[in-house]
Amino acid sequence: MANVLEVLQAAGLDVEAEPGWETRRASRYSFDPNPGGTLGMIVHHTASGGSADMPCRNICVNGRAGLSGPLVQLLMGRSGRVLLISQNRCNHAGRGSSEVKKDLEAGRDITAEFDAGQGAYNAKALGRGNDFKSGNRVYWGLEVENSGTGEEYSQAQVKALVKLCAAMCAWQGWDHNRIIHHREHTSRKIDMSYTGPLREYIQKALANQRWQVPKSAVQTGKTASPKTSDASATLRKGDKGDHVVTLQKALNSIGYKISVDGSFQATTHLAVRRFQRKNRLTVDGIVGKQTWSRLRAKQTRPVVTTEARPYPGQVIKRGSRGPDVRWCQEHLGVRLIDGVFGKNTERATKQFQERRRLSKDGRIGPKTWSALTNN
Repeated sequence: MANVLEVLQAAGLDVEAEPGWETRRASRYSFDPNPGGTLGMIVHHTASGGSADMPCRNICVNGRAGLSGPLVQLLMGRSGRVLLISQNRCNHAGRGSSEVKKDLEAGRDITAEFDAGQGAYNAKALGRGNDFKSGNRVYWGLEVENSGTGEEYSQAQVKALVKLCAAMCAWQGWDHNRIIHHREHTSRKIDMSYTGPLREYIQKALANQRWQVPKSAVQTGKTASPKTSDASATLRKGDKGDHVVTLQKALNSIGYKISVDGSFQATTHLAVRRFQRKNRLTVDGIVGKQTWSRLRAKQTRPVVTTEARPYPGQVIKRGSRGPDVRWCQEHLGVRLIDGVFGKNTERATKQFQERRRLSKDGRIGPKTWSALTNN
């Protein structure tokens, strides 16, 4: 039987699995991830501002004061990238309506009777109480990065959202009505702020694998969907734009003298290959995660910026594990990014500290963390 990671990968989604996703859980209470074990999935927005792709990663994985993590099974970034956090019980649903649970159990066609997520089925609009306390037991949770206060949902994000929901429905044996907004589950919440016909899109995707999300699915707002501050887009010969400018500036800063014109042509391609060869990376001229990571690590002054992440409050050192270690590895230029602080990560930390004229102890305290975030 396929697991959730295999299902999402097979759907063609860009998925990252957080280390420990198989066993991470918010409580000892029951949750059955297998087909038939749950009623549906609740979709939320994170209410995060800024421009980072996944600013809520840490809180979704580890929780917050008064509420232990994980806070959701799945997190979707602004780029449409998906983080698999857990396949077990998570603290995301809260108190909701038992009427919604009954509707889903009865196979009620809420899309035909009400709408596909535009607001007619909202718990508050229907005057429903919040008498059901076991939502975390019967619902999967998906958080989508968005401010919820007028930020648009891009084509890439909506496309990934529909693809993910359709994949979950097909795997679990649900129809499209099993995907509900948090505001439909409970009158206490207003998320998610996307008001396009989500369930109708999912229904069409389930009926025809070749169906494409229409351009009209974009939900524009007061603010455009921001570009992520982390320059991590995969680049290759022929590309143009701001990410190419960032790449060219980074290469110039470490001695590769090329024009900064935003066009990935022959000279930039050659410089990338030379950099990859020198740093024992795959020499293909394509700038992917490993090449970006090594470029970050080689800078003496930041050109390739990194996604901000709060200091975890404790020194990260040899033997440490978890998402904070993984984040450090992504920005230190290590070859293996596995969330485990071993000798190679320690060595990379010392090299980074030496370049930034920090105490060369191989431990990541507040000063080294600050340097990694380019403050």
